[in-house]
Amino acid sequence: MPRSGEVAKRLGLHPLTVRRWVKEGKIAAVQIWREARIPITEVGRLLGEQRAGLLVLYGWVSGHDQQPDLQRQVEQLEQWTLLARTGQKTLTLTDIGWGLGIERTGYGVTLTVLSPAEDKTPEAELTQDLLAIVASFAGRLYGLRSRKQRQ
Repeated sequence: MPRSGEVAKRLGLHPLTVRRWVKEGKIAAVQIWREARIPITEVGRLLGEQRAGLLVLYGWVSGHDQQPDLQRQVEQLEQWTLLARTGQKTLTLTDIGWGLGIERTGYGVTLTVLSPAEDKTPEAELTQDLLAIVASFAGRLYGLRSRKQRQ
């Protein structure tokens, strides 16, 4: 991710203008320590470049009994695509699974959350993450116990 000075040069702007736009929210940036880095995709947006990448729509529910929720998620994602990313190639992926998938591979992507949760404090987010981890381990433990009982 380029620094604001590099972005200013590429856009033909003064670096202070770019920094001001970042503060005003006109340019999306990632804060790294005391410095704002601007994603390449944001520079492309400002230059009016079209995105050539594939837009992946991802819906997830924890159980098979939540199929209607999964369908609703996919419909919301497709609606958003029609409004915000008209004409972009899309691929829709769905997933059904409980807990934290420790074997799922990661991808280098930009994630856009369409329905973000209300603003949470870092402590609340950490608490939620820890509870999810405990629930995941408890599920695995109970799964092992039930497998032993079936045998």
